[in-house]
Amino acid sequence: MSSYKKWLQKKLAECPEYRETRRAAQRKYRATHKKEHGEYERNKRATDPVYREKQETRERNWKRADSYMKLYGITVDDYDRMFAAQDGRCAVCRKASDKRLAVDHCHRTGKVRWLLCNGCNSMLAFSGDDPDVLEAGAMEVREFNRQNSLVTLPAPPIAPEHPTPLEVLAPVGDADASPSQLPQEPHGACRANASR
Repeated sequence: MSSYKKWLQKKLAECPEYRETRRAAQRKYRATHKKEHGEYERNKRATDPVYREKQETRERNWKRADSYMKLYGITVDDYDRMFAAQDGRCAVCRKASDKRLAVDHCHRTGKVRWLLCNGCNSMLAFSGDDPDVLEAGAMEVREFNRQNSLVTLPAPPIAPEHPTPLEVLAPVGDADASPSQLPQEPHGACRANASR
């Protein structure tokens, strides 16, 4: 890095007045040269595939981070920690997915629960997050399989084999806290209104 760039970075970091003056000048320049800049940008995207891919990747990453924060209140780092804690697998079916896992959340409280594949996320959404509906559906499938001599899948374990989102997203100071010390959502709190 050149000595001018080092000086400029230091000056921008240390002097808010200089930083604001420089930003105001940049805003004014962009406003007066908007057409030329837009034309340059379009031409660069059309003719330079490396630049185009870099810009598209940047936009995808920004949109992903923005949507996670706006919709679920988590960062991409939070998502990555949950993904690693679940070994890159869906929290319900435990299958690895070649697509990005969906962030499952309680629609009533807004709390993030797990990362799920699209099929399991849709299953929970269509059931209205009602455990009784899910259990009734499982019983129907088991009964159908029994009557038609199909292989019956074993019931899933009651306790998940992976940490809860509260354990994964716990602040560093709470790393030693046991799951019983962490705030838990009451059983059935995310159950949708059954009268709907």
